Amino acid sequence: MRAANSGHDFGELGAPFPGRGPADRAVSALIPQGEDPASGASRPQPAAPTAGAPGLGTGSSRHPAETPTSAIVYGTSRPLVNLLLYALAEEANASFHWLDIRPSGEAPPELDPARLGWIDERRVWTVDPLDALAPDNARANAALFELVREDEPPATLARLSDFLRLPERMQQILAEMASTGRPGVLAVANVHRTGKSFPDSTLVPILEAIAWAGYSLFVGYAGPAPSVRARFAHAVRVEGTNPRHWRSATLTLEGDSPLGTLRVGEPTALADLPFVARVLERALPEE
Repeated sequence: MRAANSGHDFGELGAPFPGRGPADRAVSALIPQGEDPASGASRPQPAAPTAGAPGLGTGSSRHPAETPTSAIVYGTSRPLVNLLLYALAEEANASFHWLDIRPSGEAPPELDPARLGWIDERRVWTVDPLDALAPDNARANAALFELVREDEPPATLARLSDFLRLPERMQQILAEMASTGRPGVLAVANVHRTGKSFPDSTLVPILEAIAWAGYSLFVGYAGPAPSVRARFAHAVRVEGTNPRHWRSATLTLEGDSPLGTLRVGEPTALADLPFVARVLERALPEE
């Protein structure tokens, strides 16, 4: 399989797990956490984000840098949604991976964070909208169950089965993530392009499997409020139509629980959030 962005050959990963061993390992040992799927050797660990940097506030138990979570960012301006998605992902883990859902051959838009060169190309991926959420064939990875202890509870085995059915590209990305001591973050841009292939029956197993494996999933959705936003731990609504007028745009956290210093139901100006303003000023400097 290849990373669609760079053409680097990562080999036939098959299933993204360390090599085989006796059937006495806990299921948690099968989940990739910064190991080379071919050799089991640890990769060089990227530097963690600076603690206490201005942003969501690292002292909160709800801060995405500290515990796996999920969030959907949505609004009618795709550039604003994607730039805010980038800001949230960077704030949670500077070594996040970026997955862009777009047709093969289509160039990313002008204000796309990857096009701006802000993300290491080894952490940028693309996938066609028709394949974005297609579940992998868990039967193809059935040999991995030889590694599972006989006394594993059924609920744990069900989680492993869900993980093996994650879309193939997601499995490949998670296998490439190195551990930094914080949950790895996958940011998925342009999820609205999956259209009708975004039902609860597909989304919920993805969210549960990724969280169970210890990762966070942030997605960007350009359009009116999607009904599936209730399935995410956090939903962030962006109010603003012209990215060049971002200083007058706001975001509102929806749901039941705060996200760092963001409080539910309180509109906040993007300009008042240092970690967001920093990104937007970089993308759209004042003339």
